[in-house]
Amino acid sequence: MIQYVPPLSEQFIENTGTSELRFLCIVEPAWTVEDETILE
Repeated sequence: MIQYVPPLSEQFIENTGTSELRFLCIVEPAWTVEDETILE
């Protein structure tokens, strides 16, 4: 599935299944570590 997320949108991904989740994110403009929040 390909999903477009508009600039400055909040987003998250959650694995609700039983198999491994693989996620590829391509961003423009380039990602910076200051823009990321990881919740576990």
